[in-house]
Amino acid sequence: MALLKAGYFSHIQELRSKIISVLLSVVVLTVICFIFIPHIMNFLEFPLRSAKVQLNYFTPYEKFVTYMKISFFAGLFITAPFALFQAGSFIYPALKKNERKYFFLFAFLIPMMFAVGIVFAYFILIPAAFRFFINFASGDNVQPMWGIGEYFNLILSMLFISGVIFQVPLFLLFLIKIGVLKVETLAKLRKYIIVLIAVLAGIFTPPDMMSMILMSVSLYLLFELSIIIGRIIR
Repeated sequence: MALLKAGYFSHIQELRSKIISVLLSVVVLTVICFIFIPHIMNFLEFPLRSAKVQLNYFTPYEKFVTYMKISFFAGLFITAPFALFQAGSFIYPALKKNERKYFFLFAFLIPMMFAVGIVFAYFILIPAAFRFFINFASGDNVQPMWGIGEYFNLILSMLFISGVIFQVPLFLLFLIKIGVLKVETLAKLRKYIIVLIAVLAGIFTPPDMMSMILMSVSLYLLFELSIIIGRIIR
């Protein structure tokens, strides 16, 4: 019993040290990102450059708060691989031998698919949404004046949501692999999945038709890819 308690507390202590190291990394990288905030701003303003819209701030503290928020999320994003490594090093010793190969596979695919989702949103989804907003009713005399806070809230949320949505194939493959979901069942539910995809695209994209279509097509292709890979790993 004493050995069991000692082992339990050693695991808790190890988990605590890993969590602290991750939190310290987030703080340090947030400060570094705030120092280099002009470069991050140039990166995030890229989808808006072709639109020729100037960003503005409407309260004395809006710009500072926005920069702090961007620095925090940038630090969090950069810390993510280190956090995954720490989580993996904690979980890995408890895995069985046949489980470890799948652990490495998913440890590689999860950040990769998240990055693919971000790239998709950055280069395709967000520019399409901005073109719609700017060209909407362009014949009137109402000129765009975008606030820096709302702009970055929109772009950061779209990047994050797109990265999360691109995890759906991995989640489906995991369910197929552990036997909770069958490939045949997934294929039979295709027409309902298409409706669900359209609903999700309508919820998680800006209210324009082009963004909804782009997200819907991407999700459907990921769904079909999940079925193909599911048949292979079955």
